[in-house]
Amino acid sequence: MTPAPPAAPVEEVATPPVPWYRNPWVWGVIAGLVFVPSIRPFMRHIPEPPPVLAPVPEYELNLAGGGVARSSELLGRVYVVGMYGAPCEPDCSGVLPALTGLSERFRQFERGITVLAIRLYEGGDVGAEGVVDLEQEWLKLDVAPVHLDGIAAQVLAPHLGGTVPRSAGAAQVARQARVFLVDAAANLRGHYGTDEVGLDEVYHRAQHVLQDHRRDGVVLR
Repeated sequence: MTPAPPAAPVEEVATPPVPWYRNPWVWGVIAGLVFVPSIRPFMRHIPEPPPVLAPVPEYELNLAGGGVARSSELLGRVYVVGMYGAPCEPDCSGVLPALTGLSERFRQFERGITVLAIRLYEGGDVGAEGVVDLEQEWLKLDVAPVHLDGIAAQVLAPHLGGTVPRSAGAAQVARQARVFLVDAAANLRGHYGTDEVGLDEVYHRAQHVLQDHRRDGVVLR
């Protein structure tokens, strides 16, 4: 029996390359680059500006090193204030670093928000500061707690959700390690924690308050 002749080799036909404009992966990437940024504004959650909780009455702070700081000098500014110092340690030990970091963020990005750090001063403390230039965006004042007790009890303590008595003084309020947001018309607009979440929230909320002032034609400093 004669064996069958070997099969002729099959010639491979080269597949022509697919033009880039017919490649589905290319169009998928292009669609992603166009579509995702276009919907991002609709996906971003921007919290509403915080409501007014209470007006902050005019006050004067007798500074430990001499001199007086008046609340009227802060009118026209949106500012964040926090208290720390020996009378509230160790609970308030993170307030000064938190305020310092917050101030650096505001200044780095030119947000126009003032940060006020109040050290509760006790007799015998060293390094007490006198009159501080309130034209700055970073303010640090040394104040005896007794000079803040009225504001703490009248304005701050009632809005801390029962964590302190409504008549709590400055040291008791300071132990909560909160920072307070005040608008350009001297209204309390909220209080926030000094952890990362709380500082992020007050950072954005303060800017929303400032934007509302600008929209409403409020005279700002």
